[in-house]
Amino acid sequence: MSRQDGSGVFRFLGVLVGMTVLLVGCDTTVPVFENSQDDPLYYSLYGRISYPDGGTIRVEPLRDSILRGTRGEASEVVTFTKVSTGEADTLEVHSRQVDQLPVRNYRTPGGLEAGASYRIRVEGPNGNASSARITIPERAPEVEVVDSLYGEEGYRVRVRFGAVERLAQVSMKYCTRYGVSPPYRWTRRSQAVGDDKFRAYINTEENLRDITARHTENDFGRPSPATAQAASLTVTAAGPGWPGRDFNISTFKETVAPNRVSNVQQGVGIVVGTHSTTTEVLVRERRQHTLSSCPE
Repeated sequence: MSRQDGSGVFRFLGVLVGMTVLLVGCDTTVPVFENSQDDPLYYSLYGRISYPDGGTIRVEPLRDSILRGTRGEASEVVTFTKVSTGEADTLEVHSRQVDQLPVRNYRTPGGLEAGASYRIRVEGPNGNASSARITIPERAPEVEVVDSLYGEEGYRVRVRFGAVERLAQVSMKYCTRYGVSPPYRWTRRSQAVGDDKFRAYINTEENLRDITARHTENDFGRPSPATAQAASLTVTAAGPGWPGRDFNISTFKETVAPNRVSNVQQGVGIVVGTHSTTTEVLVRERRQHTLSSCPE
């Protein structure tokens, strides 16, 4: 991730994509999870459920800690239900360790339907349950990359995209001689220009300098930018569970605080449905124009 991206949304979507452990669970040293009789909280749920392949949901009892991971065997039952039909799947634990911490990640089924709503329910052995409802956006984002990577605007690439009611993320990924970069996210710098239309100005030079800095030692000022051999842009739209701009500008502590940004009933966390479009970016090299894909 580039150095300028420090907001909660960037950390959070990274967790949803890779299901790492940086933004899940709860710190039990803070007495915010003491349940009240009026609104008890039981589990934290974090996950990104993407069209059409589904996704992974991290489940933790609220007494577990972000510092220690989830201890013990899974005692909860996790179900994934299509709201319109009532068709339900009981999910199995997909992975039990991330970054050497014990976790319980549950994998949803694939073949999800655009525009459909799904409910995730976690029930413990004593009947205590937390749940979340997500909706997959009906349309994929429409994306137009106005400039080539080394076009007339120098290293700035203009992007327009539409059919996005709720913008979750805009990111660029580069292929250089160092390999495939991590995604560089520009969500916070995107500007709304209509009800479902946005534009972004992506400073690719800043990203490419960061790639060089990651792989070389330079004690003589700013590193020169890496040369992009290929690049791809991904725009992700989110369903109604997405908290929006307030979440985009949240800090790390605000993001994991209960009820600060959450769509989980009788629990905490964010589970969101998404629909993405990925397009290759034209790379201009001297007199030649190339359009090639990053390897997976």
